[in-house]
Amino acid sequence: MKKINTLLIILLITAEMMITNLIYADWVQVNNGLNNLAVNALCSYSSGGINYIFAGTRGFTYQDAEIYLSTNNGNSWTSIFTTVNGGDIFEFAATNIGGVNYVYAGTMGYIYRTTNNGVNWLQLPLPNGTHWYYSIEANGNYVFTGLKWWSNDSGGVYRSTDYGLNWIRTSLPTPAYGDYNALTINGNNVYAGGYPGTFVSIDYGVNWLQSYNSYQALTFTVHGNYIFMGLGGGVYISTNNGFNWTQSALNYGTISSLLTYNDIIFAGGAISGGGFYISTNNGSNWLNKSDGLINLVGGIVTSNNNIFVGTGGTGIYRRSMSEIVGIRKVPGNIPQEFKLSQNFPNPFNSSTQIAYELPTTNRVKLNIYDILGQEIASLVDKNQTPGKYTITWDAFNNTSGIYFCKLIAVSENKNESYMNVIKLILNK
Repeated sequence: MKKINTLLIILLITAEMMITNLIYADWVQVNNGLNNLAVNALCSYSSGGINYIFAGTRGFTYQDAEIYLSTNNGNSWTSIFTTVNGGDIFEFAATNIGGVNYVYAGTMGYIYRTTNNGVNWLQLPLPNGTHWYYSIEANGNYVFTGLKWWSNDSGGVYRSTDYGLNWIRTSLPTPAYGDYNALTINGNNVYAGGYPGTFVSIDYGVNWLQSYNSYQALTFTVHGNYIFMGLGGGVYISTNNGFNWTQSALNYGTISSLLTYNDIIFAGGAISGGGFYISTNNGSNWLNKSDGLINLVGGIVTSNNNIFVGTGGTGIYRRSMSEIVGIRKVPGNIPQEFKLSQNFPNPFNSSTQIAYELPTTNRVKLNIYDILGQEIASLVDKNQTPGKYTITWDAFNNTSGIYFCKLIAVSENKNESYMNVIKLILNK
């Protein structure tokens, strides 16, 4: 009897912890396997049905910087590479040519490249010895890197036209203590920013022009005709190829990371009151989606319907994309009971609508699982008021087959819970 009582207590404690996590979790730390929680950079892409996420860390006197890889949605990480001198990994860049993924890592000392998804890394030679490569960007065979200034033979922006095997310094100015922290490519245009100001090249880095109201950019992202720049003072926007900039509604904080996903702009950094904001109207308004996230974001990527952020000391956080972006609440009467409806269409290719109903306020989790029972997507993880909801699961990166959607709802006072599962058929 004593053994049974002990087992029952353990089960009750475990259930209590799971329910508590349901009620209070927003951003979830996913640090299993990370030995270094200072994450400077993230990079993600899908290839061959696998979602790759790379994380680059900071080096310390007692610990070398490392590159980590996750192929299971951040549930675990494996250290795959340690830099030669143990220095920081500042930024990643990735491009796909002819089915080959070229991934570049700019570090404190060298640039490294892998063409086999992180299995092997090649140290790329640059003129004048080692440098600090603060920024890196790639598109096809073109690779650009922005350097920290140390002396007259360092600094500036370098360009390679052969996948990083050979480099030439561009004509950008290299004033003393001028560091190029930000790079991005949009068509034939290349944007570079840092201490000297903001510059634009319309011929892939051969010639450069300085912006009229030049700022010291820390990061860029592009959405159609809009170019976004993050710096110490919020987010700025240009609609004329980077020659003029105006401040967006996010006009405070140090924005060190920007990302465009469909029609959404994500901004992260050391921001008062939180470290993560989103805009769905090209910067006219911003929503604070920090929700307990620390104030220092060191990289933003999306993968498998989730968004990941790296932080300066507490590792990597994950959150459902649909939960951050928003879930559509259907107008109508308050439901009388819980319900998880069959998705429509079903079978589907490559997205489907999932509807559910809540009679009371609950902590809701809506997850997708494969035929082996492995979680492959978290669609909802938040408190929701009574009502009818619909959400879209975009399964573009998933293979054809049978999947399961599980709804768990736990009331605020933990006295009531609901769970149901439906079967989904993806047929591409």
